Amino acid sequence: MKDGSYGQVIPAYDTLVVDEAHLIEDVATQYFGVQVSSHRVEELARDVERELKAAKLDARDVRAEVEGVRLRGDRLFGLLYKGHAGRLRPAG
Repeated sequence: MKDGSYGQVIPAYDTLVVDEAHLIEDVATQYFGVQVSSHRVEELARDVERELKAAKLDARDVRAEVEGVRLRGDRLFGLLYKGHAGRLRPAG
């Protein structure tokens, strides 16, 4: 990044040669995309609980919602796993 070009990753050029260009699509997806995983859902729940504890808040309604997010996340990823595992079974 150039000095003084906040937010500019690739400066303006007439020609750009990219080494390892076959990776651009994957890198762009990782950088600009969104990923959801059971680990990230659990991490979010722990972050919320940690912040509530640090702030010494007794937010029972928020804690109940966090537990609901955990349960729904477990159910969602369980269903996805079942659906994916079903496609991996050998035919016949």
